[in-house]
Amino acid sequence: MLKDSGRERINAVYGTKEQCRKEFQDEITRLRNQFQSEKNAELARVQEHIRELEDALDHVSTENADATLRQHELFLNLETSEKTCVRSINDCIKKLLMAMDSPSNVYAKISHMTSLPYDRESIVQRLPTRNALKSLQDTVDDIKNYIVEQKVQIEGKTKFLSKSNVLTDRTTDYSNRTSDNENSSSGSRNGYQLAIKNSFFKDQKENDHYFHD
Repeated sequence: MLKDSGRERINAVYGTKEQCRKEFQDEITRLRNQFQSEKNAELARVQEHIRELEDALDHVSTENADATLRQHELFLNLETSEKTCVRSINDCIKKLLMAMDSPSNVYAKISHMTSLPYDRESIVQRLPTRNALKSLQDTVDDIKNYIVEQKVQIEGKTKFLSKSNVLTDRTTDYSNRTSDNENSSSGSRNGYQLAIKNSFFKDQKENDHYFHD
């Protein structure tokens, strides 16, 4: 009777132990499955985020490459435009100076704009434009000074010619008056001589008539 009772208690304890072990194992399995599921879901989210970042990186890289190419094109266009603009102004100034009546050596001082440094850093800092404008400003100043000098020379020549014309007019007027006086005197002498001659002829006719009678 005691053996049976002890065996039943042992079986009951063993059954309880097995049940606890089974429940524990089931809980472990459930937690493992839950953790694995959550880990898989998180891994999927991380992988999706990584794919999004990779796509964004590819897009940014493509845009950066396009921007770099576009920037390079803009730099080339800017360099070409600046050189063309400065060269055109340079040629216009030279043609203007060479077309003036009095030749000037100012245009010989105009530097060639192709010698200006053109690189990316210089273009960003606007150095070519400043150098070009400084050179053109110096040329314009030289032209202004040249024009002022020419104006002064022309004014001096004009004053000299005016004085020469006045002297010429006075000389011509004096010559004309002298000629008029001489002509008047000559006319008077000729008239006087003609009157004497006529009187002589008249007296001779009267004498001839007297002696004839």
